[in-house]
Amino acid sequence: MYACLAQWIPPLERPRFMAFVCFGTALGTAVTLPLCGIIIHTMGWAAAFYVTGSVSLIWCLMWFSTMHSKPAHHPRISREELQYIENAIRSSGTSSKGPTRIPWKNIATSLPVWAIIICDMGNTWGISLLNTQLPTFMKNILGFNITMVKLMFHVITPSSTK
Repeated sequence: MYACLAQWIPPLERPRFMAFVCFGTALGTAVTLPLCGIIIHTMGWAAAFYVTGSVSLIWCLMWFSTMHSKPAHHPRISREELQYIENAIRSSGTSSKGPTRIPWKNIATSLPVWAIIICDMGNTWGISLLNTQLPTFMKNILGFNITMVKLMFHVITPSSTK
């Protein structure tokens, strides 16, 4: 993702764009958990995996068919937008002159790189633990019931009252 962003997003717009990406990830989790409760209640527990997997595959197909590695390779980008992106990246001094040798030894022996790797592993482990244990915690500790999600969903959508 970061290599793609380096090619597509002008440097001054990257922080805001990354904020939206991170927010979208958290929002996706927050929306998926209650929807999975509704799916489990109406279609059974296995359906939650099939529905979310199918939606993910559809998203991937859409992404792979519309995304290109560089703006210059995209067939539907306007000339103005392409020039804007390329000029912004070039003027910031972050553009790549082409393939260079990757300093693997320096990377492997860099303490900051190892700190980032360890922190990312801990972050991923914590998020995975939270995502897998949150439904159990909500049911056993908070007394939350899947049918409550369905009732809340019916209250939110006025079309459900007939």
